[in-house]
Amino acid sequence: VFLKDAKDKTELQAKVNLVGWENVPPWIMQEYAKHDAELTYKLHEFFWPKLVSQELDHLWPNEPAYTNILYRMEHLGIKTDGDFINSKIEMGERVFESIESILSFNPNSNKQLGEFMLEDLHLPVVKRTPGGKPSFDKTAMIEYEELLQLSNNPIAQMVTEYRGWTTALGLFFRSMQEKRHPITGRIHTDYKQHGTVTGRLSSSRPNLQQIPRQSEKIWNGDAKLAFIPDDGLELVGFAYSKLEFRLGAEYGQDINIIETFSDPDSDIFQYFADLLSFQRQTC
Repeated sequence: VFLKDAKDKTELQAKVNLVGWENVPPWIMQEYAKHDAELTYKLHEFFWPKLVSQELDHLWPNEPAYTNILYRMEHLGIKTDGDFINSKIEMGERVFESIESILSFNPNSNKQLGEFMLEDLHLPVVKRTPGGKPSFDKTAMIEYEELLQLSNNPIAQMVTEYRGWTTALGLFFRSMQEKRHPITGRIHTDYKQHGTVTGRLSSSRPNLQQIPRQSEKIWNGDAKLAFIPDDGLELVGFAYSKLEFRLGAEYGQDINIIETFSDPDSDIFQYFADLLSFQRQTC
């Protein structure tokens, strides 16, 4: 109900378009900002009794503390290696030029790529449209790209490399180049506490939670080298050890999974791979 009470942005938007956000007069910004405060207060009055009734009110102090940490992280940012980022972009563009001179179709066109995969490589149809035609939507292309990587066909390998570079440059390196501060060399991503359906933290502009892990893929296997420490400091990477799997096992009280976790020599991913008759991914 409260969120349907939309703000009138007519005058504000006109000023923003004319002079930019930073130059909008305070008396015009006032009504816009006041609405946010009023809405926040109404939401607090509505939800706070529910938190108290469920005995969750003691968790509230953690949220402002968490917000302050994220603010400091955004403000500090992370230093990046501009030369490395530029070299990856230049390398990718050279690959594009080389592969485009050989291929007779656009590997970024799902339709043209689909014809090559089905007619030339004779790959199976992994998904169909409601009308019965082969589908090359996002989910289907994930499976097709895995099949292309496994193919020994040299054109298939070129397509894999081309599409890999397209993703790497589009999602990572060009985005880093664009958002990198020209003087400090730092990137200040936007962290969102409410950006996902599951409630997990997310980031954008650029998404620093989507940097690929280390691998032998030339287009993104070394992407983490774009981040460098400040003078006198070191960068340290860490991750929770299969945290979500462990929580799921405890929540579901799955004895087999719990026992696998209890064995220090076990590999939970191999356990699931064997269970599902999948090949264990090792890189």
